[in-house]
Amino acid sequence: MVSVLHLLLLKSKPPSENKMRIVARRRLDSLFFYHMCSAYGCGIFCLLCPRAFLWFLHETLVVNLAGYEVAETIIRLYGSLIFAQGILVKSTRDCSEPKVRKAFVQAYTLAFGLTTASLLYAQYIEHFSIYNWANIVFFASLFGGYSYFAFFEKISTFSTTSDEKY
Repeated sequence: MVSVLHLLLLKSKPPSENKMRIVARRRLDSLFFYHMCSAYGCGIFCLLCPRAFLWFLHETLVVNLAGYEVAETIIRLYGSLIFAQGILVKSTRDCSEPKVRKAFVQAYTLAFGLTTASLLYAQYIEHFSIYNWANIVFFASLFGGYSYFAFFEKISTFSTTSDEKY
């Protein structure tokens, strides 16, 4: 009797590790949810009010009317991509394949890391005003959130098929 119980205990993972996986899955889902909401909101806002984003990307150099028109077009194009990201994030939240979810996290880690570096460089060469720091903080936060999952979590964290009861 003792040996059967011992074998059963050896096969099951310790409850604390299961709890940790469940908590990590919930944090990943929360990251996906907040990313999805911000992508929908920012994407629509870029499409409807592109000049409002010039406040964040306010250049310290003088811009003429043609420059504003070009900037509005680029902001609208970028807004379209941001909005589409919301759809991708939503689909990834619904996906149960861990490899797909991990690849998604790795891709966004790279994208947000490079975006943060680009914005920091623009700030360093004094191309943008102080309002650019809002963008830097936002993208650095996304980079940090996705980096944690990309580099520190096991593949089992990306699965959504396990029983999530304590």
